[in-house]
Amino acid sequence: MTTRAILLGIGLIGTHLLAGQTDPKVYTIQKTSTPPIIDGLGDDAVWNDAEIGTDFRMLEPENGPLEPLDRKTEVKLAYDDEAIYVFARMHDPQPDSILRQLSARDNYNVNTDWFALFINPFNDGLNDFSFHITAAGVQTDGRNTDDGNDRSWNTVWESEVNIDEYGWTVELRIPYQCLRFPEKQGNDWGLNVVRYVRRTRQMYTWNFIDRSTSTYELQAGLLRGMVDIDPPVRLSFMPYLSGYQNMYPDGQSQSANVGMDLKYGISESFTLDATLIPDFGQVAFDQQFLNIGPFENQFQENRQFFVEGTELFSKGDMFYSRRIGGNPKNLTNADASSLDNLTQDYTRLLNATKVSGRTSGNLGIGVLNAITDNNYLEGQDSLGNEVRILTEPLTNYNVFVLDQRINRNRSISVVNTNVLREGNARDANVTALIANLNNDANSYNFYAQGNMSAIFQGDSNITDFSTAIQISKIDGNWRWGLSQEYVGDEFDKNDLGFQARNNLVQHYLEGSYQVFQPVGHFNRYRITLGMGHRMLASNGAFENFVFESDFFAVTRNFFAFGGGFSIRPVESQDYFEPRREGYRFTSPRSAFFTGWISSDYRKPFAIDSRISYEAWDEYGYRFYLIGIKPIVRASDRWTFFYDFVPRVGFNNVGWATSTTDSVIFGRRDITTVEQTFGSTFTFTPTMSLSLNFRHYWRALEYKEYYNLNPDGTLDPLTDDYGRDLNFNTLNVDLKFSWWFAPGSEVVLLYRNSLISNEEIDGRYLENFRESLETPSTHIFSIRLTYFLDYATLAR
Repeated sequence: MTTRAILLGIGLIGTHLLAGQTDPKVYTIQKTSTPPIIDGLGDDAVWNDAEIGTDFRMLEPENGPLEPLDRKTEVKLAYDDEAIYVFARMHDPQPDSILRQLSARDNYNVNTDWFALFINPFNDGLNDFSFHITAAGVQTDGRNTDDGNDRSWNTVWESEVNIDEYGWTVELRIPYQCLRFPEKQGNDWGLNVVRYVRRTRQMYTWNFIDRSTSTYELQAGLLRGMVDIDPPVRLSFMPYLSGYQNMYPDGQSQSANVGMDLKYGISESFTLDATLIPDFGQVAFDQQFLNIGPFENQFQENRQFFVEGTELFSKGDMFYSRRIGGNPKNLTNADASSLDNLTQDYTRLLNATKVSGRTSGNLGIGVLNAITDNNYLEGQDSLGNEVRILTEPLTNYNVFVLDQRINRNRSISVVNTNVLREGNARDANVTALIANLNNDANSYNFYAQGNMSAIFQGDSNITDFSTAIQISKIDGNWRWGLSQEYVGDEFDKNDLGFQARNNLVQHYLEGSYQVFQPVGHFNRYRITLGMGHRMLASNGAFENFVFESDFFAVTRNFFAFGGGFSIRPVESQDYFEPRREGYRFTSPRSAFFTGWISSDYRKPFAIDSRISYEAWDEYGYRFYLIGIKPIVRASDRWTFFYDFVPRVGFNNVGWATSTTDSVIFGRRDITTVEQTFGSTFTFTPTMSLSLNFRHYWRALEYKEYYNLNPDGTLDPLTDDYGRDLNFNTLNVDLKFSWWFAPGSEVVLLYRNSLISNEEIDGRYLENFRESLETPSTHIFSIRLTYFLDYATLAR
């Protein structure tokens, strides 16, 4: 046996033993009376006697090897009554080669090395606070939960980096106002430290993380010695002032707003967040599109208050914050058919408050409450009189959550959402009971959820329920999952949640194989197979059966690619596309295929691309998609991309319109083109200029109309129902952001927006040109936010 084979065998045995290691590392922290100066140099006296955390192990692309001695990482921690302090040295034999691309705050995933601290005062394997700092000095903070890394969470902390002949260093000061921790002191906190070397794309962790186990947060080390803390009052204010100049095709307007966000630490464990007279005029625009399907569009939440620190409220997928404020709803069934010159503003949010935290017994408690104002539709009657019609009354939205964490890997939760509207308008109450349980080895997961909805309007009271149950194997190379979902015919959580449809029974079986160590040409890959069956809950009628698969791989050169397919081998019965009770559409057998590539983002030029194809075995339906997205890093300050995605569906068949006694379907060509351009120039770690441009066009051209029979078949018609559509939307955001002081920001924003349904002759280029030339809305705004910390002011 050769020496190389012996060493390889020893390495494999060591890695196997390491993977079975259950004892976490322990870092013993010392309290200091002389806190360090945060300058990134690490020459303060406090660091002389601090314990050194070292012996980092690789997380990826390999999983387990020790970091090389010439790239060793050393970390030290200390604390006092106000903050935790961190100093880390990242050795590097080639300091001139350390990558340090600049980026905007909260964006560390660019071409740069970075260092991250993950700290969990409750050590519950659930609520990690994360603090990233790049080699360019850019900060990112977040909360790590069951739902992933929430980078929308922002707090105020100090950091400095320094590059010298030995590599690079970082020094942090994390005030206790950034954290929540148990009132009972002396228990171990969860701790892990991560280092990323961009030029090799290698990631190392202080406490080893076995990638074959999906619960990373449960594999943290321990921070011991956090005792005798007398933290200051956690109270901060963020007053804001904003101004708008709106220029419309037929006029202009100006407005100014003033308000405040408040954060108060009720105790070491619980925090109150409130927004008073909020202004969301500068949030990112929605990715609008023309929806021709039977179900509602769902949009991403971009309002800071509703995306920051909402991990408790996301339990059970019961809360969809876009229900609060925003687009008006006609809840009073107002009839405005006799009015002209109709106008209506967005529903205004008056205030919102949330309280959340965990007790010493690891019981999570969350309460969110928001109030929206009356919303009126305004117009003119036949005599020219101004008329206001109430469409959405004053409304109170409430979410209440209890989440009992058990042994760090199990939880039992209760979630209640409640909507109360003034007057006789519809009210709603939905309650969920959730169990999320891992076995002791964290190799299997059992999830169960039961929901009950009650809708009140006038004298009526409609109740129904839904359930979901799933059992999964969640570790190792081979994994599987089996699930069943039931949604009653009248179950409805849409007043404060999102539910595309009801009346559903669904079964799904999935299996996958994946590797966590480099094999052959691949750093990692995953193959997944699944099959699902759907039917109506009301009568057990069959809907569809699907067999599908997807594949994902990354080569040793960090070229990623993948693809998949979805096949419906038997005819499907669609009970929702007809939009009328008692009808269904028999959808033909179909097959869908897709593939994609993504090149190495370390290079100045990278490219993402994807293709898709779908076919039905009747009507001649064929669908094609080709997308290409070049990404250019012109320098360490300037990046831009262009994403062009044309797609066309020939001979698509679907609902066109309805008459009193008929449901009309149509065979049509659907052409969609979406192009997006984005660019960011970063002046400093706290100052950036960004441009986002998006144009979306969809056109429907009908070839033939049909009468839909209740049994799902179609009879051709000779009439022309004139349902051709042409839809354009264009958005431009040009944004300058400057964090001029800790937690304080000034934003200048120019926004251009257009939505048009006008018929335009010609194809895409004519529509694009016409969209650029059509009069649109121009908005110029400025917003100043200033962070005030009570403890700092008191000193």
